[in-house]
Amino acid sequence: LYGHAGMGKTTALQHIAQQVAIQKYESDFTLILYLPLRDGTVGSATDLKGLLSYYGSDCDIASVEKDLLDRRGKDVLLVFDGADEAKELIREGSPNVLLPLLKGGILRETSII
Repeated sequence: LYGHAGMGKTTALQHIAQQVAIQKYESDFTLILYLPLRDGTVGSATDLKGLLSYYGSDCDIASVEKDLLDRRGKDVLLVFDGADEAKELIREGSPNVLLPLLKGGILRETSII
C-alpha cells in the first residue's frame, strides 16, 4: 500500500490481518504475523527468532520458529507495516533479517504484504 502519512495504510493493514486471522474472509493462511517495521524489536531482528520476539514471551518462540522453518513458511502471511518509513532496514548489507525474508531466502513459501 502506498500513500501519504496519515492516509490509513497502517489501519488498513491491521484490519486486513485481523479479518483474515479471525477467518471473516476465506483464506488458506494458518498463521498471520503483523510486523510493524517502526518497532525496535522488528527493525533490529537479525534472525527469525528475534523477529518473532515482537510477540513477547507469551508464545513459545522456539516452537513457532521450528514450525515455520519446517513448513518453509507455507500457509503463512507476513504483514510488514511501515516499509516507506524504514527503507534502511530493507537495503543490501543491512544486518537484519528482513531482506532475506522478502527475497524468500528463509521462508520460501511465505506470502508477504
